[in-house]
Amino acid sequence: IYLIELPARGLARVNGSDIERFYYNEDFVEKDGNDVVCEIFIPVRPV
Repeated sequence: IYLIELPARGLARVNGSDIERFYYNEDFVEKDGNDVVCEIFIPVRPV
């Protein structure tokens, strides 16, 4: 992400903590699934 995706989108990482958020999707209990969703928030600025 840091070396390929951010530069390709004209972004640079700035000081600060990344935030990772994990949670189960809506069908986790109903369908006895094991899908977990992960969202990652990275502090960035335009280059």
